[in-house]
Amino acid sequence: MPQTRLTGFLTLGHSSGFGPVNQGQWEVKDNVSWTRGSHFFKAGYHYRYHYVFFGLQSRSRFDFSNDRFTGHSFANFLQGYLTRSVEGNKFRINLHFPSHHFYFQDNWRVSPRLTLNLGLRYELRIGWQDKRGFSSSLGVECAYQTESPIPSCFDPPVVVAEPEFPATGRFQEERDIFTFSKNGWQPRLGLSYRLFERTVLRAGGGIYGNEPPGGILYSTVLRNPRANAERREFLAGTDQPSLVLSNPFDLTAKVPGSGLFNAGGCQSPMPLWYVPSWGLSIQQQVADNTVVEFGYDGTRSVHEMQIFEFNDAVPGPGERQSRRPWPTMQSYHGFHFKLEKRPGPEGITALLTYTWAKSLDTMGAACLPLEIPPPCRVTST
Repeated sequence: MPQTRLTGFLTLGHSSGFGPVNQGQWEVKDNVSWTRGSHFFKAGYHYRYHYVFFGLQSRSRFDFSNDRFTGHSFANFLQGYLTRSVEGNKFRINLHFPSHHFYFQDNWRVSPRLTLNLGLRYELRIGWQDKRGFSSSLGVECAYQTESPIPSCFDPPVVVAEPEFPATGRFQEERDIFTFSKNGWQPRLGLSYRLFERTVLRAGGGIYGNEPPGGILYSTVLRNPRANAERREFLAGTDQPSLVLSNPFDLTAKVPGSGLFNAGGCQSPMPLWYVPSWGLSIQQQVADNTVVEFGYDGTRSVHEMQIFEFNDAVPGPGERQSRRPWPTMQSYHGFHFKLEKRPGPEGITALLTYTWAKSLDTMGAACLPLEIPPPCRVTST
C-alpha cells in the first residue's frame, strides 16, 4: 500500500523504503610449507568471490492537506483530491567480482647472526560486473570528448532504453563496469641481525593490499539513470484539484527538476589501493629478563579511493548552470501558459494550459510519454 498522509491523522501504508540486501563472499584457499637446509618456504593461493544484491525500492506517497480544495484533508481524501504525490522507484544492483591472490615467502637463516624474510605477493582483481544489467559507469574520458555524454558514454551501454512502465531500463549485463590495474605486486623484506651478544637490529618493509571500499563504488554505479527508475514528484494546483487518485502521476503536474539523477563513473582501470609499510628497531637486553627496544614505524596509503565532482561550476559571472563543463547536463528549461476562466453568472469554468519544456539531463531514456530516443529533448503538453 502506498504511504498515505492526511494532515491531522495517522499515516497509512508502508514506510518509504525497504527491500533485501544480500552480500557475502565465497573463499577457497590453500597453503603449503617446507624446509630445505637453512630455508623455510611457504606458498599459498587464495580465491575470493564477492557478491552483493540490493533489492531496495520505495513505495509511492500520497499527501492530502487542509490548505486547498474542500479545506479538510479527510474530505479531500474521500474525493481523491491529492495535494502532492511521489512516484515509487527502485534501486537495484547485482554485482559480483572475483579475485585471485598468490604468495611466496622464504625465511632464510643466512648465518647465526643474520636472518632474512623475503616474500612476494600478487593480487589479481577481476572487473566488477552486474549480472542483471542494473549498473553502469559513465566514462569520464568519453564525457570530455562528447557533447551529449548521456547516454552515449555509459559503459556498459544501455540496451533497454524505453521499457513500458513500471518496468525499468537495463544496461548490458555481465560486462565489466570497470576493471582494476594488473599491477598487484606486493614485495616484502625483513631482516634480523645480531649486532652484539645482547643487541639485535630488526628492519623491514613491504606493500600491503586492501579491499576496495564497496560503499563508494556501490553509490557510484547505483546513481546512473535507468528509465523508469527515477523518483518523480507531482504537485497539484491551488485552485482546482488537478491531481487525483485516479491519475496520481499526471505529467502535467510534475515538479520541474524532480526525478533527475547525478551520473557517476569510475576510473578504469582502477589503480589498486595499497599501503606501503616500513620499520626499524633496535632491541637491547639489559638484564636476564629485561629488554629495551627503540623503533620507528612508517606507513602511508596510496591510491585511496576518492569521490569528486567533475561537472561542478567554475567561478565567474552568469548563471551557475552555464559555467559547468557540460551545461546541458542536470538542466531543465520550460515555458508554460495558463488561461483560466472562473465561474461567473453562467456557472462555467474553463482552464487552458500549455507547457513547453526542454530537459537535457542525466535521466537518459525517461522521455515519457513521448517515445523519442535519449537524450530527452522536448516534452510538450
